[in-house]
Amino acid sequence: MLAASTLLISFAAALWLCSSLPALVMLVLTALVMLVLTALVTLVLTALVMLVLNRIGYARPYRIGYARPYRIGYA
Repeated sequence: MLAASTLLISFAAALWLCSSLPALVMLVLTALVMLVLTALVTLVLTALVMLVLNRIGYARPYRIGYARPYRIGYA
């Protein structure tokens, strides 16, 4: 993520040098892009972890043998 942030900051600096937008606007745009990318990376990694856990069986606590429904007569 640090490499992506550095790349984005470098890209924003190059864009600012070639454009007429103020530096503050470019800084805000860069920060917004970094936030969006961080959120997307977090979502993708979370989905991958959940898929792996589901594949090996740890994300299904209510499988047969783990949680039994309550029945009258159980102590």
